[in-house]
Amino acid sequence: MARSVPIQRHLVKMMAERFPDFEFGGTQPGLYGFTRRHEKHICDHILFNRDFFEGTGSLSVGYAYCCFNPNWQIYPAFVLGERVHMEKLLTRSRNMDPARTPANIACRYYQTPEGLRIEQAMDELERDVRTCVLPWLEGMGRKLQGQGSKTILIDCAEPFIAQITEEDRQILSDWMHDNRKPCPPLYQEALAAVLALPEFKLQKMAEKAEQFLWHWTANRLLIRDYH
Repeated sequence: MARSVPIQRHLVKMMAERFPDFEFGGTQPGLYGFTRRHEKHICDHILFNRDFFEGTGSLSVGYAYCCFNPNWQIYPAFVLGERVHMEKLLTRSRNMDPARTPANIACRYYQTPEGLRIEQAMDELERDVRTCVLPWLEGMGRKLQGQGSKTILIDCAEPFIAQITEEDRQILSDWMHDNRKPCPPLYQEALAAVLALPEFKLQKMAEKAEQFLWHWTANRLLIRDYH
């Protein structure tokens, strides 16, 4: 029976040599995360998917994220920024009809029953990142840079959140899982400081600010619970 060839070190080496701005963040089963940090709390994440089935191993760019979350274990991008699936980017770049796009368009095969093709797979992944992912991330980065209110939110909340101890973190985690429990004082202080800013005096803006702060805090501190 064929066994999967370890591929992590090849992927990490390729990214370090060809895209040194992206730092390897770690793994989850079948998943590798890389992160690039910018000013104004903006981060880019590239998530690679690994699969092995019936003697065939493949790698692909799963999702790319541009968001206000420093942790690549994202939850949830639709509040904290933008995300896109690689197949969508490849379909767009090749002017392909989405209805006729093959399901494996993003797969780069590094292991087949006929043998290994690791270097070729790395070259194909590099091309995907360089020609599709990076332009999308740059465009989304410009979009997020224009969302100054979110930068203001983080600047205001960070000093309070940074003081949270491990004990506070557990209390905050319990509260976020069950809002009937008392809200931790430091989080209440952070929220009060945010809502006191002139930008968030209107009720609609206050609600958006509170929602963003909730999700940002979950990502910033509670990723072990919320991934």
